[in-house]
Amino acid sequence: MTSPIFFASKIAFLHAPRLHRWAAVVLALLCLGWEARLAPAAVPIPTRPIYTNQPRFRIPFRYDPAELERMSATQILLYVSDDEGIKWRKSQAVAPTDGRFTFNAPGDGEYWFVVRTQSADGSLTPAQESIEPGLKVIVDTSAPQLYLTVRQAQPGWAQLTWKAVDAHLKPSTLTLHYKQGSSTKWKPLSIVPNTEGQKQWQIPSGGNIVVKGTVQDLAANTGKADMQTSIAPATDIVPRTNVPGLPKPVANKSRGPQSNTGLYIPKRFSETEEESAQFKPVRQGSTPDPFEQSPSQQEGFVANTKPIGSRWNDDETTPPNNTQRDLPAVPFRFVNSREFNIGYKIDDVGPSGVSAVEVFVSQDNGDSWWKFGVDDDRKSPARVKVPKEGRYGLAMRVRSGVGLTSDPPQAGDRPDMVIVVDVTPPELRLLPLEQGQGVANNQILIQWDMEDQNLAEEPITLFYGGSAAGPWHPIAGAHRNTGRYLWKVGQGVPSKLYIRIQAQDAAGNTQTAATDYPVLVDLSRPRARIVDIEPDSSGQRQ
Repeated sequence: MTSPIFFASKIAFLHAPRLHRWAAVVLALLCLGWEARLAPAAVPIPTRPIYTNQPRFRIPFRYDPAELERMSATQILLYVSDDEGIKWRKSQAVAPTDGRFTFNAPGDGEYWFVVRTQSADGSLTPAQESIEPGLKVIVDTSAPQLYLTVRQAQPGWAQLTWKAVDAHLKPSTLTLHYKQGSSTKWKPLSIVPNTEGQKQWQIPSGGNIVVKGTVQDLAANTGKADMQTSIAPATDIVPRTNVPGLPKPVANKSRGPQSNTGLYIPKRFSETEEESAQFKPVRQGSTPDPFEQSPSQQEGFVANTKPIGSRWNDDETTPPNNTQRDLPAVPFRFVNSREFNIGYKIDDVGPSGVSAVEVFVSQDNGDSWWKFGVDDDRKSPARVKVPKEGRYGLAMRVRSGVGLTSDPPQAGDRPDMVIVVDVTPPELRLLPLEQGQGVANNQILIQWDMEDQNLAEEPITLFYGGSAAGPWHPIAGAHRNTGRYLWKVGQGVPSKLYIRIQAQDAAGNTQTAATDYPVLVDLSRPRARIVDIEPDSSGQRQ
């Protein structure tokens, strides 16, 4: 910790590191009636400004009683400058035992402060006023301005553009949420917080959406904005001949009693090529199971999710270019554990060797840092355990055997690497299957909802099996999260099929869901052949 700065009078402000803790702890316990508390900068040094959104605040100071007695000091004077030290004026005089000043700022701006002691003979220490300030405070009472624009990028896709404006903006505080239709639940939008940016995401069913955002500045003022628009439903493009569009999927469909969960045999139309094939949902309970197959219990899965990814067709239409996961510019890694190792290499080691390897952590992309710990054995890797999920920026500093080291990371320094700790599996829900009719009988539309803050690029794997217990065979591995997949069933698969889906996020967490009743896929085409001819004697003449 940096030692406090003392002027010749042995009087000093509690400089930023001490004021930080003093404001957060002492004020909370002893000074609840204060008009404001300072919001300190993340990694302060003695001349780094402290931000507050209140014009009235108190400033503590400390002194050496023996030195003041020797000087016959009678008053402690506070001088302030609002033009960065060009001119100073006396703001307040207090007794040494008061221990603090109260300052009323006439308006927003940056204020520099110094203290001077006045002796019994009227002399001032230090004598000159052209000294370095012991404290800088920026008073900012204006909230940031947040501008949101949301529109339809294409049917089924929403595009949000944002811009935040403030002289002392803290971009890491930006949060964006949206809700759809009549829902009251706000869902977070995964972004890398920046002053401005753009985000696209999928709204397959379309409808009205509302987006809201908040952002703060360094003085803890909060700016808010909201915007809404309407999104047309996604266009389902299925390049097949004489096959109309699929019906809208039904989500959260309740399942009937287990006794009704039989095998569904789709009702067929006339077997003529002129009639159009249609898709119908595969419902349960429509027809008793002719095979007397006992349905298995449905595997648990989480509802209340949204599909993320591109529109679908047989060729997997590619989503817009800027719908990929937003990630920091620095190197990053995803881990699914709160404990992980940091591999490092030490260069330019001198003859004195290495006395310490220090790890620094930031949770706001470098806006603030704290010393996380020391690698005791000074050998890679360093073992780290974080308290919870989240994004952790990392930086390391090495101390030589004689104590030389680089400065600790400062506010605004970017991390050397970002670790995203994610131990939560994706939310996954398998929707009711839909099966083609007529000439499209061999086509099954598999639909799902998946949500995760850290999606993998191709998180979906689909399987089929002849029973609810498997074994499972892949349908489509490393599939994009399009929300649906049209499977054209080929020869060699069982006539009774169970479908299983597995979702995996970027950290390796997985979630699965499966159907609890089979689908009948009968690819046979019965035909008749003549095997014999017998005369009909009943029609002969007598």
